[in-house]
Amino acid sequence: MTQTTYRGYKSRLAGVLVLSISFLWTPTLFADVTLLAESNGFPGASTSNDAMLRIAVKKSSMRIINSAQFHVVTIDMEKNVFREFSAYHKVYEQKTASSFEKLRQKREAQQRKQIDEVQKLSDKEKAQALKELREDGIELNGKIVAKTERTTITKDFRVRIDGVMRNVKCTRLLIRENNARLPAFELWVTKDIPVKENFLRFYELGTFSKAVIAELKKITDFPVRIEALVDTGSVKKRIHCEIKDIETEAIPAWGFDVPKKFKKVADLAEFLKNQEAIEQGPKLNCADCSKLIPVRAKADTWVKRSKSMRKKYWFCNSECRKRFMAGTKWRTKK
Repeated sequence: MTQTTYRGYKSRLAGVLVLSISFLWTPTLFADVTLLAESNGFPGASTSNDAMLRIAVKKSSMRIINSAQFHVVTIDMEKNVFREFSAYHKVYEQKTASSFEKLRQKREAQQRKQIDEVQKLSDKEKAQALKELREDGIELNGKIVAKTERTTITKDFRVRIDGVMRNVKCTRLLIRENNARLPAFELWVTKDIPVKENFLRFYELGTFSKAVIAELKKITDFPVRIEALVDTGSVKKRIHCEIKDIETEAIPAWGFDVPKKFKKVADLAEFLKNQEAIEQGPKLNCADCSKLIPVRAKADTWVKRSKSMRKKYWFCNSECRKRFMAGTKWRTKK
């Protein structure tokens, strides 16, 4: 059974990072940090179920691990590179800033199409359609203006900081596009954490509008809980993330690199979709260990040739193939 399936893949999140700390805690500048966050999505994620994510941040790099789904994302803001890994299949897809710019352009093109369709309506129909467009944050001039609203609403969050449970007092912020009914971001932020890096800037490698990203970059308070409305032009989904644990610790730089033996694929979503179809299809037995192998999988094979026989054997890996060929079973097997 494929550990990370295609189902839910199109629900993409442009980012997920949150930290918190008690106002009673003696502040120090965070350098490298490791977070545990409960979330229903993260950048490029293929799962939409709540899971505990392990997030490592080192300067301009971030690594997000969903162990339950064998799924990993790394973000390098210096190189503007986003990588998504399937640890189970040992493959990864790489995107650059231009990839996300294309998604933004797709979303804006979809909005312009909606505006054109409204303009063709009768006056009576147009009034209601315009109201619905504005509630979605779409104006007839096609421009996107974002603004941040700092409310007076506060809330306490319980977070474990370096092994000690703390109460963190947070204030609610809302970021909207134009006059949208639903905010693009709902943030619970605190002033009690001295932040060396603006972690919200990692959302730049995502599908949010440039106006929203500009507002995120202005926020100096630290986000403890984030709710984001992800809109790619074809898919809309509300994603949340809340920090549960934070540890300050040194993180090796090599942990953000591509692991050895991992292969690059053009489209991870398509790859996972094909793998799911393969692993749910008919299977054969490995000639050495008898383990079932999907028929369409790229299993190691070896062909025995003779004057009277041509036989193909299937193996689940190269080790089984070598062991089988080194033995005597294949000499007599027909």
